[in-house]
Amino acid sequence: MDDDRIHITGARLHNLKNVSLSLPKNSLVVLTGLSGSGKSTLAFDTLHREGQRQYMESLGMVTGFVSRPSVDSITGLSPSISVDQHLTNRSPRSTVGTVTEVFTYLRLLWSRIGARPCPGCGGTVPPAHTYAYDDDEDAEPEMAPCPHCGTLVPELVMGTCGCESKLLLPDRT
Repeated sequence: MDDDRIHITGARLHNLKNVSLSLPKNSLVVLTGLSGSGKSTLAFDTLHREGQRQYMESLGMVTGFVSRPSVDSITGLSPSISVDQHLTNRSPRSTVGTVTEVFTYLRLLWSRIGARPCPGCGGTVPPAHTYAYDDDEDAEPEMAPCPHCGTLVPELVMGTCGCESKLLLPDRT
């Protein structure tokens, strides 16, 4: 199969009745058809949902709440972002990242691959793969030793405002 195409085999959800097709990548693809013919089902309920599920799985997230679409197979699919035409959150603080929910996935990605300097020796501290989903802000932060000097460094936690360290480091000036 081509690496430059998305192949869908046996899509059957709502008005899609065992539809198989191949879509080019890196191109603008327009889905047209009669009202109720399955355009939105194919785009949002099949392609977008599967792309989102595969991306979350690749990050090691539990995807039990995102069901697989009713399809025999989808190959060549990349992570996807869906922008709905009806914006329900009209907050002036909304950004493209928060409206499309890509902000959440980027936070998770950076917390998994991000590294930071050690406050003791300045060496690079790799990311840890344990996360605290605690709502208790007074809880002691998890500490991990720096691989270079052994200084205890707070692990990154996924908070409501992004990845942050719960420990304030002393000013070194």
